[in-house]
Amino acid sequence: MEDIRIINERYQLFLTLDKHIFDVYNEENLKCIDEAYENGDPLTSIFTKIIDKKNKLHKFNSVEYQLDISFISKDIKYLTGLLYYLHPYINIPSKEDNTYFQTTCDKRYLVFASLANQCLYNFWDRVGDLLYVFFETGLKEDSVYLSRVLNNFPEIYKVSKNYILLKDIYDNKLKELFNQRQQIVHYKQLGTKHYLGLQYNYSDKEKAVLLEKEKTSYPKYFKEQSELTFKGFYIALNLINELPDKI
Repeated sequence: MEDIRIINERYQLFLTLDKHIFDVYNEENLKCIDEAYENGDPLTSIFTKIIDKKNKLHKFNSVEYQLDISFISKDIKYLTGLLYYLHPYINIPSKEDNTYFQTTCDKRYLVFASLANQCLYNFWDRVGDLLYVFFETGLKEDSVYLSRVLNNFPEIYKVSKNYILLKDIYDNKLKELFNQRQQIVHYKQLGTKHYLGLQYNYSDKEKAVLLEKEKTSYPKYFKEQSELTFKGFYIALNLINELPDKI
């Protein structure tokens, strides 16, 4: 039989944690795509204005898409908030005699970093889906990934400023993120990477320092990546806006 008192206590504890994460939002100025603006206009409004006037090459539910990308963006924001919240309590081996007696906060920190990476990949995957709806790429639906969409883009639009900007983001900002995601999904979680990394690089101080620097940078890194999603989404919309309007 369920104990209502315990259930209520746990519920209140969760609400308290949630409030602290919301405080972090304000302290670190974390946002989701529903809170992003360009030239004074909400990105969500720009999205609707542009796609409603363009011809679609594939079946597309704009309401479902907008809701999905909103949820993903909110997940990124929440996970980034959790990383900022836990950051003061993680293990820093260089300050602990190069030992790693992992704390609970450290474990959760690395779990949330792995999840944030996956959510960012999901977001950019949806950007690829959006471009696929409006541009002829020759791809089958089950082969649609952002990299493939960009590589198979119509030649006439590859000279577009917006295409060049989006391709530059992919080449210089996203490949590293996607490679890390591949490692997390197919090989090892970030927790494994950092836990074993200290042992593997115990005698190589330079590698150990780089690994520690990466770990401590996750809150800032994912905040920057989150803000990059707003920029990339806006560029993708501008690229779609270069297409002819419906007749």
